[in-house]
Amino acid sequence: MEELLYRDCIKKLNPSHLKTIAEAHGLVLIPFSSQTALNELIKRFEDEGFIHTILDALNDFQRGVLFFISLFFQSMTAPDITALIKNFFRKDAEVDEALKTVLDNGIVFHVYVPDNNASYFFIPSDSSALVEKFCYAQLNHLFTSHSADTDKVHRCDTPICIALFSLFHYALNNDLKVNIDNSLNKRSINKIRAYLGSESSTLNTEVAERFVNGLFNYALTTNMLVLNEEYYKVNSPAINECLSSIKHLYGSFCRTALFIRNAENTEFWPEYAVLLSKFEPDVSYPIEMLQRIVSAFFPQEEAYNNCYKHDPLQVYPIFILFRLGIIQFLISDSHTVHSWKITQSGIALLSGKYAGNEKNEFDNGLIVQPNYDLIISQNADPALLWQLFQIADLVQSEFLLRFHLSRDSVYRGLSKKMCADAIISLLAGHSKQAIPQNVIYSLTEWCEEYGSVYFMDVFLLRCKNKNIADHIKIHPKTREYIVGVFSETDLIVRKEEYQVVLTVLKEIGFMPLDTVRDPYQSGDVETKLNSNGMHMPEQFPHSILQLKTYKFRFLPGLIHQ
Repeated sequence: MEELLYRDCIKKLNPSHLKTIAEAHGLVLIPFSSQTALNELIKRFEDEGFIHTILDALNDFQRGVLFFISLFFQSMTAPDITALIKNFFRKDAEVDEALKTVLDNGIVFHVYVPDNNASYFFIPSDSSALVEKFCYAQLNHLFTSHSADTDKVHRCDTPICIALFSLFHYALNNDLKVNIDNSLNKRSINKIRAYLGSESSTLNTEVAERFVNGLFNYALTTNMLVLNEEYYKVNSPAINECLSSIKHLYGSFCRTALFIRNAENTEFWPEYAVLLSKFEPDVSYPIEMLQRIVSAFFPQEEAYNNCYKHDPLQVYPIFILFRLGIIQFLISDSHTVHSWKITQSGIALLSGKYAGNEKNEFDNGLIVQPNYDLIISQNADPALLWQLFQIADLVQSEFLLRFHLSRDSVYRGLSKKMCADAIISLLAGHSKQAIPQNVIYSLTEWCEEYGSVYFMDVFLLRCKNKNIADHIKIHPKTREYIVGVFSETDLIVRKEEYQVVLTVLKEIGFMPLDTVRDPYQSGDVETKLNSNGMHMPEQFPHSILQLKTYKFRFLPGLIHQ
């Protein structure tokens, strides 16, 4: 909403609404005069202590309700905020009473926007900063910290790029099939899940599928996967561009996972991230608090309420935070999860200030073993890891990464424009010791085999009989375009010279077809020559609602239109 001051707001109230606010501040006028009440409220508001007095008079519960309003009034409707607060506190009557108090005091206003057919809470621009500061000061009362008696921390050390590269690795080796609506089909999801290794093996099916789809959607929004006919293919240039900045990789993935809202999705991922970003990093909070937060934003996840103390990763809104390294868990000796905390990097990710590994402090040391295994740290440069994914198969992702070189995997790398020298130089440049001779010998042999047979992109010029073919072969205007003979009636011409040959044939008296015929179909089937079928995927809608109109009216209390 465009800026509205407190005086602008109360001037728009009907007399009954204005009287309610005036009496809440002890201003009782008999008979009631709107102008007198208006002048007195504006005068009181100009006193810096006026808002402080109102806020100080609120009890802890009312302050908690006001906290949620101040945090989300610009991005959520009033009914959505009310439902969120009620889901969090589980005290519907008390929430209604607290909302009535803050509305009657004139701290918060309730407005209706006809264009959207929706109502919104609103805090005047000249008091919103003060209200926000006051509410954040109450954060520790609302979310009580927890004293941890254990040093046993459960955290995710596997970079998100490993899961992302596993998706690309699958797409390099298989047709990434999709449904009619261009979403991943279940069979592809299940196969990709297997590529993710141990990190998905213990997850329930719903969480694993949502994670794979999250990876897939991120790859689409960044053009790292592009649609080619009915399959999605890896777009290496886009991947290399993304990997040029680890800051961009993690920051953009976080925004995709937490800030993109589908038009048909009723979940509040952006608000979920905003709330979590307000917590103190490295401070322990009871696991029950995280359960209440998730239940508030994602009521449908309540089916997993019994998982929190034993396996909270079965809840997707928690799993994705853990997988991104945003949160960690504290576990007791009995393997019960009792606390959680947000990491420093997690706060930075959630608030859009992630700096990444700016100093490039990567562990790129590689061990090449005689059995063709490659061992490297998970903390290696993602750009290096992506190169390894292209020439080898990941067989282990716990603690250290273990890849395996094979004839087929090297062939995959060569087919992606990696030359033999580049592959050997890649391994030699990062190996902590000399590469075993048998590995060098096999790599050399496999690389030499590559390209021993190949296809040429040419056109076949088919003639009706041998006489016509012989005439075209020797004619002064056409013979320079004939690069080979396939049969006595079939000549070979370069694809890029097709249009020139077509014109010359007409000049010397032939009447060639203007279209290219499919050899497996009868009739004239036109083939498109200049399209590879690839297109840019549509960006997912970002539908966080902002009020940007003066076409609204104030509502008294919690009345909904």
